[in-house]
Amino acid sequence: MSRTYAIAESSPSRLDKQHKRFFASALYGAVPSFVIFFWILTNGFSTFFPTAFSSNFYDGQAIALLHGHLAVPDSILGIEGVVSNGATYMYYGPTLALLHLPFMVVARGLIGHLTTMSMALAYALFLAGMAALLFRLRGLLRPLALEVGKFEMISTAVGVFCLGTGSVVGFLAGFVAVYQETELWSITIAIWALCLFLDVMTKPTRNTAVALGLLTLLSVGTRITVGVGIVALCGFAFLAHFAASTSQKRGKESSKFLKACGLKLDTGLQCFPFLLAMGCAIPVLIYVAINEAKFGTLFSIPIGHQVFVTSGLAPPGYAAFARTHLVFNGLQYFPTELLWYFRPDVLVISSLFPFVNFPAQIQTVGGTAFAQLTPSSSLTDTMPAILIMSLAGIAIALWPSRFVGDRGDARRASILRPMLLAGVISSLGIFTYASVAHRYLGDTFFFFGIASGAALVMLPVWVSSMRKVVAPLLIGGLVVLIAFSAWVNTGLSLVFSRTFPPSTALSLKQSFQSFRYSLHNDMTSGPSPNVTWGGTLPGVATLGSLYVSGHCDSLFEWNSATWIGLEWSQPAGHQILSVTLPSSATSLPLPLLVRGTQNGSLNVFAVEVSSHHQYRIAYLSQGLNESLFGPPWETSKWYAMPSSRQLTFDLVLAPNPNSALDVVSASSGVHELFYTAAPPNPNLKQTIGALPANLRSDPSLTSQLAPVFPGAVTPSTVTTPICSSLVPPKN
Repeated sequence: MSRTYAIAESSPSRLDKQHKRFFASALYGAVPSFVIFFWILTNGFSTFFPTAFSSNFYDGQAIALLHGHLAVPDSILGIEGVVSNGATYMYYGPTLALLHLPFMVVARGLIGHLTTMSMALAYALFLAGMAALLFRLRGLLRPLALEVGKFEMISTAVGVFCLGTGSVVGFLAGFVAVYQETELWSITIAIWALCLFLDVMTKPTRNTAVALGLLTLLSVGTRITVGVGIVALCGFAFLAHFAASTSQKRGKESSKFLKACGLKLDTGLQCFPFLLAMGCAIPVLIYVAINEAKFGTLFSIPIGHQVFVTSGLAPPGYAAFARTHLVFNGLQYFPTELLWYFRPDVLVISSLFPFVNFPAQIQTVGGTAFAQLTPSSSLTDTMPAILIMSLAGIAIALWPSRFVGDRGDARRASILRPMLLAGVISSLGIFTYASVAHRYLGDTFFFFGIASGAALVMLPVWVSSMRKVVAPLLIGGLVVLIAFSAWVNTGLSLVFSRTFPPSTALSLKQSFQSFRYSLHNDMTSGPSPNVTWGGTLPGVATLGSLYVSGHCDSLFEWNSATWIGLEWSQPAGHQILSVTLPSSATSLPLPLLVRGTQNGSLNVFAVEVSSHHQYRIAYLSQGLNESLFGPPWETSKWYAMPSSRQLTFDLVLAPNPNSALDVVSASSGVHELFYTAAPPNPNLKQTIGALPANLRSDPSLTSQLAPVFPGAVTPSTVTTPICSSLVPPKN
């Protein structure tokens, strides 16, 4: 008998060798995928422990759990907190807070710095989980195939790379935030739950049943939309084993239910159905108990009580939505979501690196009002390779005898049906959201991971039986689609990471735009694309588009919600100041840059010096709403003063359309952000190193600020290199 179809003829050592060949090939695909993900995640291997808004959410939740409660300080959650019964809560579950908790016990200094490493760990576990799932699917569909040939090694490596880099999972590297961290972990937990489900159904043990229940609990506590799919999967395992146990008691070999799934389960394990039943019920009960404790509801979250809405900071449309609808899910959003996420024409091919982008606007169906519409493309445009392989995987599940036949195990392939059904259940949530975002497509990966994985493990069998002309065409087509998928998701992630997050450093935004327009100028002599020159400020634009004010007075970038300042000239409010700090401590902040001449419009950048050879930046914006932003004076932390006491401050106090963000940075690596009550008026007078003469006798100011900086404050020439490199259209 041929060695390919006789397990008995192969020794365990040979089986181990084939297993190693399979996982080695998966590793060949996982390593480059992880490197690309980690490169984008860390901004080119430069920022491993950044801190930004939302990066301390799970840390705050972990500390709250250490103190025996669920409430998180509103100073941590900010606008994302939901107020209930006088306390502020996260709307995410506690699972990832438990992951952060050990660090809060032994290394409090890492508070707010763990998100990047958490996402990197989740992605590494995701890739390992995909390899484990493919191995189990191979054993399910091709139990007699022992040999792992060269083609299968190549297809497995390329397949793992595609499932990582060529999918929405790889895109998630583009934003280091609690939202992407949660989505990534929910996908990873789901993939490993699928592995355990197959173990429970093919070689059940009590340990695998308990592990499946534990992952169900973790999934529900991470992201409930994906968690319900895992609950359904665990529920199916319970029904299957319960049916097997009942059939045995009646003297039957197997039930019709199991025969339809191609299974004959071992019923010798006592209490096995009970363990699976508890694995379904306990996660749901715990979720309900936590939701009741936080919000007083069983499942819903009171969006109308979110600080984003109650503080008045939300856009009018979002605030109106929250007050009117109160819930975030509804069937009225289904037509828009379904059409948008499967449309084949919502990817912008650009002449600017990386040559892909999101559409400028999301088109809604029937005028339905949404809470948020953030940059998004579709499954069809960004994951065509996985989508086509998934269609083949669905065909395997529905017609196993035709697509598996005697070349595998068509009977056992029927177990794919409940797995795909659970994947559909976990995907449905995003089609009823009052929000559109590309990261939500991660919820569908539960389904597409199973379907495309099944096709991937059967691909070597199909290719071996095809005609010599057809096989190269199939392989060539898949290679092209996989390369396209990897390019699109990497490109969108790169554009997103450099232009969308508010936490992206200005220098990173500038270097990205400088590179893409320099490359464009080297490739063509035409005008610079995606640039508006003066005139009327566009209401919407594609992500990363530019607007030039005046003759390169200011350069702004569109981040999908507003125009953010990218470059400013000296008259527009950008000053580079060389100063020598005093050797002794100061009793009052020393003025560096002052704009305005009267109360209510004054903006001041200043510096303070302590007796410990430290300095900090101070910022005054008159008219601030203290209930939202704190006292009028804002200060940075203290920084060590260089021995020379000389510093170069790069200060920007410029009017940003639709924005009130001012940036302060220093040559010693300091980077601080401060918020003004309103964009500064560009027509106000600006002075360097001193208060305007008519304000030096104002006691309300001189009691808070020194009238003059003691020493020289020397301004340097300011340039706008990005704006100057742009090629305007011909008149």
